Amino acid sequence: MNDQKHLWKPWDEENFSNPYPMYKALQQSDPIHFSQTKEWIITRYEDVRTVLRDNRFVAGNRLDWIKRGIAYLNNKEMDFQAIASAMSHFLLFLNPPQHTRVRKFIHSVWTNRDIEPLIRSGTRDLISQLPKQQFDIVKDFGQVLPALTMANILGIPSADHRYLKSLALNLIKAMDLYISVKDLVLIHQSAKEFIDYFSVTLQEKRMKEDGLLHKIIVANEKSDEPLTNNELISISIFLFTAGVETTSGVIGTGVYNLINRNQWHERDPEAWDLCIDELLRYDSPVQLLGRISTEEIELGGKTIPKGSTVTLCLGAANRDPELFDQPDELILTRNQNRHLAFGSGIHFCMGDWLGKLQARIALEELVKTYPTSSAVTQDLKWNKNLAIRSLTEFKVAVT
Repeated sequence: MNDQKHLWKPWDEENFSNPYPMYKALQQSDPIHFSQTKEWIITRYEDVRTVLRDNRFVAGNRLDWIKRGIAYLNNKEMDFQAIASAMSHFLLFLNPPQHTRVRKFIHSVWTNRDIEPLIRSGTRDLISQLPKQQFDIVKDFGQVLPALTMANILGIPSADHRYLKSLALNLIKAMDLYISVKDLVLIHQSAKEFIDYFSVTLQEKRMKEDGLLHKIIVANEKSDEPLTNNELISISIFLFTAGVETTSGVIGTGVYNLINRNQWHERDPEAWDLCIDELLRYDSPVQLLGRISTEEIELGGKTIPKGSTVTLCLGAANRDPELFDQPDELILTRNQNRHLAFGSGIHFCMGDWLGKLQARIALEELVKTYPTSSAVTQDLKWNKNLAIRSLTEFKVAVT
């Protein structure tokens, strides 16, 4: 019984680098598991998908947790209010009707999706600047490309993309369910700088007229229910941050998995599409999502009380043997790949198309430019964040 209580080990170092054995143990012995951390851990595909599509489970527990932590630390004369302000209108934390209003507004403005030439041009320019023979695919390329892409899409100065990328990499730590006060200090500073940056950018309209931010401002001025300035700032931060971290993770782990399995070669566009979906399934950049039950709910033979915190393991669901044949194998020609890497239901990631497009173009151009690649880094360093899976560095030798 004691072993059953400790199937969920979110702080164990080994699970940052490889959480899949832990997921499998949960799936096999207790797929709807009430853990020692006082949360329900859901690992089966159908259960995860059910919760994501059930409006009785609401988003927001992550932001509520942050706010509770901030209130507690405020009493100790530690001010972290900027974190809540920066993330207050992140779509993944909102519920209807706020979620519906904000998502509908962004969709109405973000109409230009013909951006493949922009991404391909940026990718080629970035590759041309990479160090010769050896470079870090994460730091020199994977983290830089999506930041540059989002700067260009938003219409803010492209020269700012590296600075904003560093802020985004810190802010995304708030997605981790198990962070320290030291992490909060770092997140808070980045949140403050993000707020300052977009406050000035929006107020002084420091963006291109054909960029998404300018279109957002114009549409908001014409709206019958305009968003507040604080909402606009938070949405701007969300668009940039969401567009950077997950794509960075796919590129870094994608290059690693292709090289490690001797699958580094050119493909036609359709084969690349299948490849990207399989890389997303096999090593999902977003591993965990949180929900709160708004009433007592029966799920898979268990009773989840009202107000419970529910943690959905997307990484586990994407390797559920009930849905995927050979789930622990990377099969790059896998068809009908119904992975949950971008979630499901009303919170399905609205930038899924952009993340997949960037990852495909990035890998296409890298393979084309460097037909031979090998790993230099042997001792892999993974981000110490169970919710967001990514390498912090991965050096490769190329020819």
